[in-house]
Amino acid sequence: SGEDALTGPLDTAIKTAAVTVLGDPVKATADLQAVLDGTDYLDLALAMADFDKKLKRVEQDHARIKAYLKLPEAEDALDQQLAAAKARALTDKEYGDAFLLLDQHEALLKTVRPMATARFQVKGIIGALEHEAVDVSTLQPFKDRITAAETAAKALEFKTAETAFEGIRTDLAVQ
Repeated sequence: SGEDALTGPLDTAIKTAAVTVLGDPVKATADLQAVLDGTDYLDLALAMADFDKKLKRVEQDHARIKAYLKLPEAEDALDQQLAAAKARALTDKEYGDAFLLLDQHEALLKTVRPMATARFQVKGIIGALEHEAVDVSTLQPFKDRITAAETAAKALEFKTAETAFEGIRTDLAVQ
């Protein structure tokens, strides 16, 4: 975990110093001080805390958005993206990079809700038209456009998908 990034090098240095101190106490002290001087523990601890705080918030948004999205392929891609950000911090100990990945994920999540809303509305209109027994040949071009918009959403191109769904919704209103 993140604690390893803080304590791992220090633990190793302490163990090495404990052995070295018997033969050369001055070298042991200098080696230990070099490890302490070479690592900015405060910055690392703050980066870890910032990441953890942001991760909790992004995970909450992520869960809410997924429940609203109802498009499994896009949900899986969003899960992979969040997992990559977490791995960058928790496995690679690169908290700065991980924080940036969380920023990118958070920005992407903000584009999901308007797309999902437009998609939900379009699907509702199509469902109502099918219920009213509107001719299949009239609806098929719209269904083809829905498929294309969903393909964009599955590729995490939510703004493109939102624009497509809004266009479909506008064109359906003319029907």
